[in-house]
Amino acid sequence: MPYGRKAKKMNFIKKTAVYAAAALMLLTAVPFSASAEEKAPDPIAWYTFDDANNFGKDKMGKYDMTCHNGNGTPKSVKGAVGKAIELDGDYCLALPKDNDFSGKVKSFTIAYYAQRSDRDNKRPWETPVSLAKFRIMHRVDDGNNDFMHVTIDREDWWITQQFEQGTFSDALNFYTLTVEVGNGKTVVTYYLNGVKVGDAKSYDKEYSYADGGLTFAVGAQANADGWYYAGNEHCFKGVIDEVRVWDKALTAEQVSAAAKADKQPGGDNDPTPTPTPPTSDGVAAVCAVLVAAAGAAVIAKKKRG
Repeated sequence: MPYGRKAKKMNFIKKTAVYAAAALMLLTAVPFSASAEEKAPDPIAWYTFDDANNFGKDKMGKYDMTCHNGNGTPKSVKGAVGKAIELDGDYCLALPKDNDFSGKVKSFTIAYYAQRSDRDNKRPWETPVSLAKFRIMHRVDDGNNDFMHVTIDREDWWITQQFEQGTFSDALNFYTLTVEVGNGKTVVTYYLNGVKVGDAKSYDKEYSYADGGLTFAVGAQANADGWYYAGNEHCFKGVIDEVRVWDKALTAEQVSAAAKADKQPGGDNDPTPTPTPPTSDGVAAVCAVLVAAAGAAVIAKKKRG
């Protein structure tokens, strides 16, 4: 090959390599993911507690908790996102019987922030949230261990999931429980701040949690139009925020997305999302495309020359 043509070809290859490297730098400088993260769908009910004049207001506009029971006085305090509600152990909010979703859902997900304020006073059966017969209880036992009790099976109150010591009281943490009912089974999965905790509880029975008297409630289990569990053994004492309910069992990725969408415990309410760093698979794919493009350009140039 004549020296001039060879020099031109080498120059072309160098330029192609430079352009490919520049393109790669630009692509990797912009955060992206090989596949978009699955987002959590809108919940059917969402209680933010931002309105101090109407703590039971549903952000989704359909299920306001208009029943307030107890002798305590709720307070508006700083929450995980905006404002939260602080309960004193003798108060709950609940849906009325004529506007309750408890009997309409089969599989569901419940998510909420909670922080107990009375760790030294054991108060073993505090209930931050309940959906009719499905009751969630935070308990600190005599050994100072944190256990969540859930009435998955109404006849068995000792279905527990242990959390790290101090979880219930040391921070305003984000709890999520997904309940999948179908195919002859009931499967309950626990999450803390968007991360799965322990093994899912699986039962060879499709449980139903609808009840003619019990409704959805925050702060206790309640018959909204009558009694509720009062006193030192049942009502929640502490801060509750951002209570949400979905009419489906969310996937692990959706639970994680819901947690990331909120300000994390201990943060500063910064709404700016954290960019997703490029994945190794994504970078590798870009490199492969650029190398292939450069090779194709060289071959095309050779044929023309």
